[in-house]
Order: sequence, then structure tokens, then C-alpha cells
Amino acid sequence: MKESAIGKAFRDWCRRQDYLVIKLTTLGFYGEDGWPDYLVMPGGGRVIFVEMKRPGEVPTKLQRHRHEELERKGYIVLVARSPEEARAGTLRAASLSG
Repeated sequence: MKESAIGKAFRDWCRRQDYLVIKLTTLGFYGEDGWPDYLVMPGGGRVIFVEMKRPGEVPTKLQRHRHEELERKGYIVLVARSPEEARAGTLRAASLSG
């Protein structure tokens, strides 16, 4: 499955859950690279970053650096290789105390 198809299925699911979801790569986020693909806000003040990868792919060195930077600041970062993995991780993260 292509990364774009995984992402579309995930975005559609987020919208059905009434979660706010933003595709960060379309923002040009301050001209910096390496940001996760999606910012998900399920409510309750929670913020989840989601990186989509095709099965067998891993984040680049720059992406791993950015993920570690976000995690040090207390954000949740998920790497998902299927829509099901993205949904399951997001549900777990959304259920954590804010």
C-alpha cells in the first residue's frame, strides 16, 4: 500500500472520530524538514504526531531526530505502516491522561 493511501485512510478515520487532523508536510512548517506527516488533536488538549511509512520503511535520520526532539518536549510521536496501526496507536495515545 502506498504511503499516500495509508495517510488518506487514516485522515478519513480521524475525521469520522471528530478528531482534528492536519497534514504538516503541506504547510512548509517554517521551512524545516523532518516533521511527522500528521498532527492529530483528538480533544482534551492532547496532541499526537503521526509519521506514515510504507511497510518495511523506516524514518530517515532527520525524521528520527525530529521525533526525538518532540518526545523530549513531552509530545507523543507514532510511526505507522498501515491505517490499522495508525488508528490503534492514535486511540491508545488519545486515551492517555493529558
